[in-house]
Amino acid sequence: MCETPANRSTCPTGSFCGVRTTAPTACDATFYCPAGSSVQTPCLAGHSCETPSVQVVCEAGFACPVGSTSPTACAPGTIASASASSACTACALGHHANASGLSACSPCGPGYHAPTTASSECSACGPGSYANATASSACSPCSAGWYADAPAASACRSCGSGLFANASGLSACDSCPPGWFAPLTGSSGCVPCPSGWYANASSSQTCVQCPPGWHAGSAGSSACDPCAPGTIANASGASNCVACDPGHRANASGASACVACDPGHYANATGLSACAACDAGWFAPTEGAVDCHQCPFGWIAAAAASSTCVPCGVGHIAGAPGLSACAACGSGSVAAEPGLSLCTACGAGSVANASGLGACQACAEGSIASASGLSGCQACAPGTIANATGLSACAICGAGTVAADPGAARCVRCAPGTIANASGLSACAPCDAGWVAAAEGSTACGVCGPGWFAELPGSSACAVCEAGTFAAATGATRCLNCTPGTIANASGLSACRACAAGSIAAAPGSSACAACEKGTIAAAPGSTACALCGPGTIAAAPGSTACAACDAGWFANASGLDVCTICAKGTYSAAPASSHCTQCAAGASCPEGSTSQVSCMHGHFCPTPDDQILCNLTNYCPSGSTSQEPCAAGKFCANTSSQIACDVGYFCPEASTAQTLCTPPCAVAGTYEVGGGVG
Repeated sequence: MCETPANRSTCPTGSFCGVRTTAPTACDATFYCPAGSSVQTPCLAGHSCETPSVQVVCEAGFACPVGSTSPTACAPGTIASASASSACTACALGHHANASGLSACSPCGPGYHAPTTASSECSACGPGSYANATASSACSPCSAGWYADAPAASACRSCGSGLFANASGLSACDSCPPGWFAPLTGSSGCVPCPSGWYANASSSQTCVQCPPGWHAGSAGSSACDPCAPGTIANASGASNCVACDPGHRANASGASACVACDPGHYANATGLSACAACDAGWFAPTEGAVDCHQCPFGWIAAAAASSTCVPCGVGHIAGAPGLSACAACGSGSVAAEPGLSLCTACGAGSVANASGLGACQACAEGSIASASGLSGCQACAPGTIANATGLSACAICGAGTVAADPGAARCVRCAPGTIANASGLSACAPCDAGWVAAAEGSTACGVCGPGWFAELPGSSACAVCEAGTFAAATGATRCLNCTPGTIANASGLSACRACAAGSIAAAPGSSACAACEKGTIAAAPGSTACALCGPGTIAAAPGSTACAACDAGWFANASGLDVCTICAKGTYSAAPASSHCTQCAAGASCPEGSTSQVSCMHGHFCPTPDDQILCNLTNYCPSGSTSQEPCAAGKFCANTSSQIACDVGYFCPEASTAQTLCTPPCAVAGTYEVGGGVG
C-alpha cells in the first residue's frame, strides 16, 4: 500500500507489487518472485521453480529448460554431465546410459558394442565374433582356426588339438575324422595318419602306432588289422605281418610273437597256428620241437603231449619201448625199483598181498609165510606166537604163559591168581578158592596158611583174617568170627582166646575184651556179660572179679554200686554187707559211721539220737540222760556226771557245784546238826 509512507510495506516472497499497488499479486507458475519484487521473473534455464518463492539449480543428470517447475531426469541413452543443464546430451558410439537421471555415459565392456548414439544398453557380440576392448562400436569376426561359441566374447578361442575351423567367423570347431589328426591348436585343417599308425576316434590330437600283432597297410587308417594266426608283428607301427618258423606257432590273430611249441608238442612247417601233440608213448622234451621221440624200455608216456617219459613205478613194469601204460606185478611178486621190466617173487617170511606192489611185506608179528611167492601171511594158532616180523614158523608158548588169540606176537604171562601148568596153552586157569598165585607167569597155585584165606577163585594173594576172626586150617575160603567170651586181638590168628576174669566179650567177632564197669564183676574167664554187685556189696574199680562187702557202719542200698555210703549220725549198721542203717534208740548216741548204739555218756544228755550235748555246770546228767537236771537242794554237783550230799557243817542250796561251810552260830540253841543242810 502506498497511501502514506508510514503505511508502505515490502512485497512478500512469492508475490510482486507494481507501482501504486495496494495489494500483492501472486506469482504465476514457471515464475518466481523474491521479496520486494515489482514484477514476476521467468524461471531461468538450468533451474526449476517448484514454488514461486525459490529458484533451484538443476542437479547433474537432470535438465531444466526455461520456466521449469521441476527438474526432468535425462532419459536412458542421454546424460546431463553438469548441474544447471537446460538440456540432456546423447551418449556417443560405444557408450550407453542404462537408466534415467545419469550424469555420465559408460563405455561398453569387452564383448559388447554400441553401434549408435544415445544407446541405453550395449549389445553382445554374436557367436563367431568378439570385441577385445572397451567402448567398441562394432564386433570383429574370429579368424580361421579360432572360434567364439557364445555371445559377448572378448576374445576368440583357438581350436584345440584334434579340432579345426576352416573359415572365419565360426562359432564352433569341427572334429578331425577317424584316421586323421590335428597335432596343434588353432588348426584350419587335419592331417592323415601314416601307414602303421591309426586314429580310431574323432578329434584325435595324434595318431597311435599299431600295437605288436597288428598292422595298418595304408595312410589315414582309423583302425589296425590283427595279424592272421600263424603270423606276427613283433613291434609297434607294423605295416605287414611275418610267418612263424617251424617249431613255433601263433594260435590266435593279433600275435606279437611266435611261441615255441610246448614240450610234448611239435610244429614241422612255417606259418602254423597250432602245434601238434606227441602221441601217447612218445615225448618231446624241450620247447620248439619239430618232431617227437619214442619212450625207452621201462618207461611210458601215459598221455599225448608228454614232455618226458615216466619210469614205471615200483610194482609195475614196461617190457617194450613206446608204451603208454605199465603192467602191475601180480600178487606174490614185486618190482622194487622204478623203470623195471621184470617182477621178482617174494621170499619165505614175506608176501605181496596185492598186485602192483613195489616191495614184499614182511609178515607182521603173529603171522608167518612158510614158502616163497605167497600172497598172504598165516596167523599163528592159539598157544603159539611169532615175536618178530618176517618169520616162517611159529614158536610155542612155555608154561606160565599163554597166547589166547590167533596171530599173537607175544606170549602173555598168566596174571596173578591164574596159572598155566603146561606149554602151548591158550588160556590161564584160575586158582581155586583158598589157593593163590602171587606172581605173573605162575605155573602152580599156593595154599593159604592158617589165619589167612582166599574167598574167590583166581585170587593173587591170601587175605589176612582181621582182628576178631580166625582161620584154623590151611586153604580157608573165609574167616570165622570168635564166639562171645573170646577174642582175636590181632589179624592173621588161627585161634581165639578167652577173656580173663573181670572182662567180657559180649558179641561174636570181638577183637578186644571189655573190662567190667564199676559196680559189676566177671568172676570167671570167658564171660560174655558182667554181673551187678548186690545190695550191701560194691565193685570199686573196673575189671573186678568179685564184689566187696561194705564194712560195719557203712551200707549199699542198691545193686551195681561202686562205693559204700557211711551211716549218718543217729544211725548205725552193726554187721558188714548192710543194705541200710538202723535208727538209734532214745537216750542213745550214734555218731556218723556207728557200728552200734551207745548210751548217752555221763555228763552229757541226748535229746535226739543225733545229738550228745555236754551238761551245763549246776546240772548233772547220768549215763543215758535225754535231758539235764539241776543239782538238788542239799546236794552239790562237783561235775556234771553226779550229785553229792552235803557234809555235816555245810549247806548246799539247789544247783550248787560245791558245798558251803556253815558259819557259827549256825546252830540254834538247844539243837544240833546230824548231817549237812541246805542253809
